[in-house]
Amino acid sequence: MSIASATENDLVQILFGSSGSELVLCKNLKRHFISSEIHKPYYDMIIDRLDNDGAIRDAYKLSLRKNKEERLSLFNLLAKASPVA
Repeated sequence: MSIASATENDLVQILFGSSGSELVLCKNLKRHFISSEIHKPYYDMIIDRLDNDGAIRDAYKLSLRKNKEERLSLFNLLAKASPVA
């Protein structure tokens, strides 16, 4: 059963836990759920989110600024290596 068609106390199957957002939604809407996640860091984040009202702690957030700086550096390197004709 999907979250959209479930009512309070129904059992919902979430195939992949991922970041846990659907599981947090189930908890908030008072649905029971079954899910699986084989990637340990995601599993840890899911458990932490369920214990902390769905919040994602900084330790689990992606470093977008660092990734952006790396992308810009790579872009600049590629731009220098291949001049425009």
